Amino acid sequence: AAATRKGHRTRAGTSFLTSSRPSCLPCFLPCLRSGWVGTQERDAAARSLATSVASFLDATSTRASTCSGIAMVAEHMPRVGGVVAAWTVLVAALLFSSSAWAEQTGSEEVVDMRQCIALAESLPDFTEKMVDKDKDIAPDFFYFLHVPRVAGRTFKYCFLNAATKPKDRCSVAYDAMRFEGPLEKFGYQCNSQASHDDLSVMELMPENTAVFTQIRDPVSRMLSSYEFSLHTANQRLKVSNAPRDPARDFTVWPWRFLVPLVQQDLVERKEAEAQRPVDPNVWVKKTNEDGEVSYFNKATARSVGTVEEVESTGPDAVVLGDMNPYDNDMVMPLEEFVRLPMVHDLIYNGEAFQVLGFTNISRYEDLGRDLRKCVSGGQPGDKQWMNLKQILIDKSKAVLDKLWHVGVMNDFEGVMASLSALSHWDLEATAYNCSEAARDELKRDAMIVANPEQHMSMVSMSVRGSSMDIEKMEKEIKSAKTPQEKKMIAGKLNKLKRDNAKWQEEWEVMKSVVSLGPDERSKWFYEKIDELFSEEYGKQEGMDVVEAYRQCEHEEKYGSSSGGKVLNNVPDRYGRLVEYSHKARDLIPEEVIEYIKVYSDLDTALMDYADVLYTALKSKQEAAGILQAWKEISYLKEVQEAQHRLDLILLEHMKSFNKILFVLYCFVGVAIYLVTKGLRPRRVKRVRSKVTK
Repeated sequence: AAATRKGHRTRAGTSFLTSSRPSCLPCFLPCLRSGWVGTQERDAAARSLATSVASFLDATSTRASTCSGIAMVAEHMPRVGGVVAAWTVLVAALLFSSSAWAEQTGSEEVVDMRQCIALAESLPDFTEKMVDKDKDIAPDFFYFLHVPRVAGRTFKYCFLNAATKPKDRCSVAYDAMRFEGPLEKFGYQCNSQASHDDLSVMELMPENTAVFTQIRDPVSRMLSSYEFSLHTANQRLKVSNAPRDPARDFTVWPWRFLVPLVQQDLVERKEAEAQRPVDPNVWVKKTNEDGEVSYFNKATARSVGTVEEVESTGPDAVVLGDMNPYDNDMVMPLEEFVRLPMVHDLIYNGEAFQVLGFTNISRYEDLGRDLRKCVSGGQPGDKQWMNLKQILIDKSKAVLDKLWHVGVMNDFEGVMASLSALSHWDLEATAYNCSEAARDELKRDAMIVANPEQHMSMVSMSVRGSSMDIEKMEKEIKSAKTPQEKKMIAGKLNKLKRDNAKWQEEWEVMKSVVSLGPDERSKWFYEKIDELFSEEYGKQEGMDVVEAYRQCEHEEKYGSSSGGKVLNNVPDRYGRLVEYSHKARDLIPEEVIEYIKVYSDLDTALMDYADVLYTALKSKQEAAGILQAWKEISYLKEVQEAQHRLDLILLEHMKSFNKILFVLYCFVGVAIYLVTKGLRPRRVKRVRSKVTK
């Protein structure tokens, strides 16, 4: 009631429900039946509580019909009557928010902690196939246990690929585990793989496998998971049939569970925003690429340059600032996201669950589900619950001890140098092509060598298919109605013609191969085999591993227009966009950060231990002088960043130059108009004709 008097009804109610146990709800009852709270305030408090309960239940995706009922009672509170309605709402809140809290924390039923401890102590040992690094044995297989949101994509594609031959790379396994290599047809097995699986996948791995991973601070990882989920959902709103990239697409765990949920929420919020009226008194501050500030009014489509001009439009004129990306009406607020049951199951303590092998995609599905329920179902102060978590922490530490290498994300380059020293990878050696296309190209070449006739038939079909598509496009471009449509079709047509030319050229090559005699065919075969198995296949000449990494990382960082930080497809009704940045993270309430920390205690302990292991190993390697290779050429990062700054400066100069050209063009146009205005019509026509030419 006190919070209601201050005008913070919903915020106060939500904070109470989501930060306290439902058993605290009865403390409201004496307030409602006592005489010190007036009838009006009593109704307001009950309405606030009911609305908050409805919002909380909606946020947890539980009891949808109950939410609607409570919200309806709250909305019609004055008509029903203060005391009766207040008691009705509070009883419903007490009954159903308890169930929602149970689902929120995964503890809907009473958890037997003694049985949970027995389950934890009986966890399978997934480290049996790991190489014993203390025996100085070279690994037969390398596996990157990729924890989501630890910069693993850059680590895998920009570093590991640069140091690994294309013939050693197994097929992409981010949607399903695979062990097929590009030269499998010739009996050569790949020996390098990466995926988001948990450690239970070790049952599929070959003997003598070197497993390495990276651990990240759980709070940073949670914020990154939130931003990535929204960014991916935002992209799906724009492109429903985008080509799949198994390492990035939302079909990959855990995003195949989270992204559809977030995307549905985005759609509903976008539709709701479209129904809200645009206030003609609202102005939005905008800053262009040149740093120039202007103020835009969506209702009148008017733009002005100063605040004074905005104020002159009327006494009710207001200027909206940037949206808080973590708390706004266009996307699911962070406070709501971190409390989702699915987030509790997938992200909280996800690093420990992945290392121990009992995520929701574990090969031991029932055991994983029961253990996760045990972890989230304890009561504060329960000694058995604390014992359970300590057992899991100790077991996860024991797993880290047996891993080939453990890194921490806050020393990314140091981790790569340390892993290279441990694995005897030469950072100054010529790098291999970082793209997965290098492996796919090798696989295609292997198929050609294995069966030239079959490949020739496939090429022939491709030539015919692309020729038909070209004919179809040529007809479409003739019937195009607008220049834009014609330009778009022309772009597709040119690409088809280039592809068709490549297919025809390859068909001629295959035709000559198929026509070879037995001896010449045998000679060609063995020459190609030598080429495929060569250590030189796929190398980037003139570039070592670190340089290749720098270039790839630079493209990853600056290659995309938004870098995943701006949600372009969900503007609010005034045109403002949700934009994430490290500076914006300062806006996150401290209680949300504390909530994340409370439910990430296993990951926090794992991060601390990983840091200890990594620091000890790195100090040992530095003492041996084997990390120097990376340090000697680390200047490349500064060179590339300086090049990027130079590019930005040149771009700014080009913009200024273009502005000068535009002014000159306008000046010349006005001069020509003034000169020709007083001439005779025939003379004007001749002058204009020359100007046009």
